[in-house]
Amino acid sequence: MTWIHIDPFSGASGDMLLGALVDAGADLQALSDGLGSLDVDGWSLERSSKTDPRIGGTKVDVVLHEPPHGHPHRHLGDIERIVGGS
Repeated sequence: MTWIHIDPFSGASGDMLLGALVDAGADLQALSDGLGSLDVDGWSLERSSKTDPRIGGTKVDVVLHEPPHGHPHRHLGDIERIVGGS
């Protein structure tokens, strides 16, 4: 069994968590394929390398591709249906 323990004592953003998972060995394509099981269109994952004078790592952004008529407004019931159907 593989285990990961995350203790974001001062917070962590989604791109930081996704980048850390990819740096730890998660396959970005497999992650994208898994998220693709959600009935939601208009997004992609983009990987980039980031460094500053002290540390470097991977950043993974969820890029939204805006549809011509704006994004759909979803309510909790819609989100529960999407996640439950994945």
